[in-house]
Amino acid sequence: MYKYEPEIKVDNKIRLRQITLDDCNAIYQYSTDKDFTKYLSFIATRENTMNFINNINNDIKNHKRLYWGIEVNNKIIGTIGFLHLQKMQAEIGFGISKDYWGTGIINICLEFMINYAKDNLNIKKLIIGTNKENQRSINFIKKFYFLETHQINKDIYFQRIL
Repeated sequence: MYKYEPEIKVDNKIRLRQITLDDCNAIYQYSTDKDFTKYLSFIATRENTMNFINNINNDIKNHKRLYWGIEVNNKIIGTIGFLHLQKMQAEIGFGISKDYWGTGIINICLEFMINYAKDNLNIKKLIIGTNKENQRSINFIKKFYFLETHQINKDIYFQRIL
């Protein structure tokens, strides 16, 4: 079983923290951007955003997921975490507001998560999946030495051995 830390300081600018229903407006706001949801099945409504937050927190409570909001300047700008936690293996999921694309914040967060998995959770294999048409995401994932393993329907999966 993995221990959940509700707050983690990544650096002087970025903090990962447990999301709450108070973050609903911030998450809803960036989730309504068509470029953000272009390859996702998530439909941004306030109700779906509240369900997303509640599902994350229930999964954390039930030890199925370790997931945080990415906070910069006291505002949630994205989410990142480990899904499908198994013994020594996890999938990383993340999303960040389009306003922060190209700023390097998600790069810092993903590198942090890779090291956190290895150093704190004894994870040996990380998996990331994305839509096979999302070339921007595919290029980003490959920068972190994830190798393509397989495709299922519209999704392509990558793994990295730690």
